[in-house]
Parts: sequence; C-alpha cells; structure tokens
Amino acid sequence: MRPVDTSEVRLEPDGRLFIPQPIRLELRFREGEMLEMRVDRGRLVIEKRDAILTRIQDRFRKISPEIDLADELIRERRREALVENREEFR
Repeated sequence: MRPVDTSEVRLEPDGRLFIPQPIRLELRFREGEMLEMRVDRGRLVIEKRDAILTRIQDRFRKISPEIDLADELIRERRREALVENREEFR
C-alpha cells in the first residue's frame, strides 16, 4: 500500500473531523478504537494508545535496571528545592 501524503478535511460545525479511509487504513485505525489526541507545537496529533505505550516502553527500556527512577526523581526534586530556597533568601 502506498503511504498517504496529505488529505484535506473540513472541521464540522459540531467539532467533528472525518479521517479519510486511506489514512485510517494506513494507520490501521478501527471503528470504535480509542485514540489519544494532543497538541504538540501547534499540531494536532492523534495516536493509538498501544503506539503510545510502545513508545514509552522503548524509552524506559534504555535505562539501566540498576537505576531506581523513584530515587532519581527524589534527588532531582531535593536539588530543585535547595535552589529555590537559596533564591528565596537572597
């Protein structure tokens, strides 16, 4: 199947968008499937939930198992609090 480059759509008065069939087929969107929408730098992004989950899992898979992310987050927050406290007392 040849990838779809662009497709013009009209925003309906009630805010609905129609996703053209070639795009639905290429992205394997199925009727009734839950999709996530977000705005990213002025663009509308529509993704399948499983695609988002896979992307996040891939990102965290690169982190060494020896690293405890909760401990890293706590350390980072404590550093930020120290900086804020120093700035507050200047």
